[in-house]
Amino acid sequence: MNQNWKEFLTIDIAPGENRRIAWADKVGGFLDLMSASPCAGEGYVHGQESRLKDVLEVSGRTIRSRNLCHVQVLPGEVAFSKEKAGGTKNILRLALLMEADAFWIELDTSQASERADGPTSADAFAIESDGNRGTVEGGGRSVCLVLPEAQAGEADWPQPHEYRYTAFSLWASAGIEIAIASRQPFAIDQSPLESEVQIPHGFGTIRVEFSVPRDAYGADVPGRLAGHNHTLYIAWGKNAEEALTRALQLAAEDAIQHHRAATSDILSSMDIATGNDEFDKALRWAAFSGWSLVTREYGLGIWAGLPWFRDNWGRDTFIALPGILLVTGHFAEAREIIRTFANRQNTDPTSPDFGRIPNRWRSPDDVIFNTADGTLWFIREVWEYVQYTGDTAFALEMKPFLDRALTADITRSDEHGFLQHGDADTWMDARIRGKEAWSPRGDRAVEIQALFYTALLCGARIAELAGDFGHAAHYREAASKLRSSFLHYFWRPEANRLADRLYSHSEEADLRVRPNGCIALAASAILPEEQALLPIEIEAVVLADCVSRLVYPYGVASLWQEDPLFHGRHDGSPLYHKDAAYHNGTIWGWNAGPVIQELLKFGQISLAQSLAAELARQILHDGAAGTMSENLDAMPGPDGKPVPSGAYSQAWSVSEFVRTAFQSFLGFMPRLADGELIAAPYPGFSGTVKFGTDQQLYIAASRGNSIFEYQIEWLGEIGADSSLELHLHIATNKGIIKAAIPIRQGQRLHLRYDEASGKMHSVSSYPPLKQAHSVIETRLVIPIQPAFKNLHFASPHLPPWNKPAREPQYLERIILGSADTANPAVYLIKRC
Repeated sequence: MNQNWKEFLTIDIAPGENRRIAWADKVGGFLDLMSASPCAGEGYVHGQESRLKDVLEVSGRTIRSRNLCHVQVLPGEVAFSKEKAGGTKNILRLALLMEADAFWIELDTSQASERADGPTSADAFAIESDGNRGTVEGGGRSVCLVLPEAQAGEADWPQPHEYRYTAFSLWASAGIEIAIASRQPFAIDQSPLESEVQIPHGFGTIRVEFSVPRDAYGADVPGRLAGHNHTLYIAWGKNAEEALTRALQLAAEDAIQHHRAATSDILSSMDIATGNDEFDKALRWAAFSGWSLVTREYGLGIWAGLPWFRDNWGRDTFIALPGILLVTGHFAEAREIIRTFANRQNTDPTSPDFGRIPNRWRSPDDVIFNTADGTLWFIREVWEYVQYTGDTAFALEMKPFLDRALTADITRSDEHGFLQHGDADTWMDARIRGKEAWSPRGDRAVEIQALFYTALLCGARIAELAGDFGHAAHYREAASKLRSSFLHYFWRPEANRLADRLYSHSEEADLRVRPNGCIALAASAILPEEQALLPIEIEAVVLADCVSRLVYPYGVASLWQEDPLFHGRHDGSPLYHKDAAYHNGTIWGWNAGPVIQELLKFGQISLAQSLAAELARQILHDGAAGTMSENLDAMPGPDGKPVPSGAYSQAWSVSEFVRTAFQSFLGFMPRLADGELIAAPYPGFSGTVKFGTDQQLYIAASRGNSIFEYQIEWLGEIGADSSLELHLHIATNKGIIKAAIPIRQGQRLHLRYDEASGKMHSVSSYPPLKQAHSVIETRLVIPIQPAFKNLHFASPHLPPWNKPAREPQYLERIILGSADTANPAVYLIKRC
């Protein structure tokens, strides 16, 4: 990452502003610091172990509060600086190194004043240890480590190991499997420090002091402390020898450079520009935060979120996978994650979970399968991966897993072809003390049916690739039956609404307003337009219903605010447990993805851009720096701003933000199995996208008055045998039009569409198109929909009669049967 990128991506946190700083390291660790509250975060955590509690400034021998520090955060690093007398400053930089299980610390004194005696400042860190004591000799710059109190009595740290040819000094404690290495000689002081900061119980402090600089003859040069960067690497191991070896290697390689290169690689995959610096910055931060959650533990997976969802959740993984790995071109990692989950499939024919992939995998001995949709998202992502890469060999490898899953789910289906499931088997899965569902949605939820329909048709395509036309016909027959039933039972014209579910053992519909209808539309959008689950006119009504009732300017509510079970606050209410609100009003960051996708599908650019811009603002300025939380309160805070809640960094939240930038705003959707590339870029968006085997497509769209201009280039050498059909979609004043244009590798296209005349021309092409300088045929695919006339977001408002905000345990009493059964709200919930 060059200096310009560093400057562009830096998030500045003013002195006194308290922001969370958090990301993962891809090998089972994560960092959690608070910018202005020492020791308030969890620090560097690996497994259940807090290894590094915090970074604290020390002046002389007193630990100072850092609320006056200016904090600069960029992907993978954080810097704390404080102005000193005379305008000078020290800068403390630190990084949790990616894929290294190690930590880097740098004290930059290049902007500090010179002085002839001892250090003027130091910095403290918390690291798990046995609290052993040592001594320090000489004077110089120093940093401090905050370690747990002694666990097994007193012991001496070993003497430092000097490596003159690389100027290494290495320390380690044999009992705690921790090692510290530096290119500069240093010593350790464990004598007590004064502190203005409350050091957490069980922790103490030590100081690591660097020797003063030496002249050309090796003599100390007292008073020449300015102008030097002092670096430490801290490593852990199964034993002291392993820790020592790793720390020495990290210092010898100057491992921070590898860390920065890996971070730069993920950022370079974000070659997309929107014309809005704030959005572009947030987009790269979201990509970094999501990428950091791709973790190798028992195989590769994606952590669902920080701090408590550090597991591989099937549903979360496959909702997050396209935005974190596919759109950024990390196809090998995507394939490995899909394969890892496939190998965890339940293969016991006697099990009620036969054919399912895990809902959550923690270890081989801790696996649960309680999800109806995780396997369906998995199948969808197998096919989306194939469409991005053209890797049909992998599709055939996955076919036995898909056949097992689809065959099992067909047996779980009712006479209408609907997949049946439990009350808490959808993504709205919270339970009261692990039992009754807080948001019961059995036994046929709307998005489950859309996902099942999509999975059946994806499975049919893969069966056809394998020449297995028997399975293909079986899946297509089941999909056809489901599609017909879906329109009949889920679409309720009398309410102008798509049902959220069908009640158990009944054809009666639950018409509660939730975002699941919109999720259903977005999930099935991977299919060709002729296989759409609903007519386009009904899709428009479903989307308009969702937007006008559920979508606030800052996010998508999980339940309509006029619903009697709506909860305006998520966490912290004295009237109910937070899970009562979890899916009953609380905003979910990932739900904005389907809404933005569907808005742009219908050309509703203004609303889509407004919501996306607000999400970008939240990423950069609210909650944890550079990421998105799991949730927000449905109602804004007293200051009118969104209130983050739940996990402070959530994989599918940032993934959907990134995915919609590529697939919806830039509009790139490769369909290599169909020989097609779909491009639907909105004016002002440009970027280079990846597909196939090392293939890239450059897309740029602009508009001046009624003229649309498109620059499209399939990068690389001219390839006579590499050709696809480009489907260009354009949002016009008549609706969405489409043009089909052949394109081959190495070809550059300049296309122009005149909205006034309704004609498209090829301005130039190299190599030339057959229809160059002539009209290119277009057709209207989505007319302007009356459902969107005067469409606007909902305004947050808590009705005065809302009982969850006034009566203790209101929803819980309804579900557990202790509330008034004549209440309409009770009837609604009890129909399950």
